[in-house]
Amino acid sequence: MDVPFDLSAVMFIATANVVENLPPALLDRLEVIRFSGYTEAEKAKIAQTHLIPRQLEDCGLRNDEVGFSDDAVTTVIRDYTREAGLRNLEREIANVCRKIAYLNLQEGNHKRKVAVDRDMVLSILGREIPSRGS
Repeated sequence: MDVPFDLSAVMFIATANVVENLPPALLDRLEVIRFSGYTEAEKAKIAQTHLIPRQLEDCGLRNDEVGFSDDAVTTVIRDYTREAGLRNLEREIANVCRKIAYLNLQEGNHKRKVAVDRDMVLSILGREIPSRGS
């Protein structure tokens, strides 16, 4: 359109997961504000109150049919995710929920109560992600 704009009063906001990958010339022109990721306790609380109920519903399960123990959630967080955010945590919870829904259909037992514990998580998700130091 080749129409001049006055951008002197405009604030641009950008996000990046890895600031070190930004070109130095761009980084020099930015005010970098770092936010820490969620703590393990925060992730566990978010998983129990939001992520698990959403994934249960998405998989056709109900809260009264499937319960995740705190130990199961902690296992998923510690052993199957390596991020500050929640995407992979929700993805792994979804994997567990889908497997439970599949097993329920396969067994023809749609109303059985399933208590997801650490052993079930390990059985469903398989090998853990190696720790960063390994």
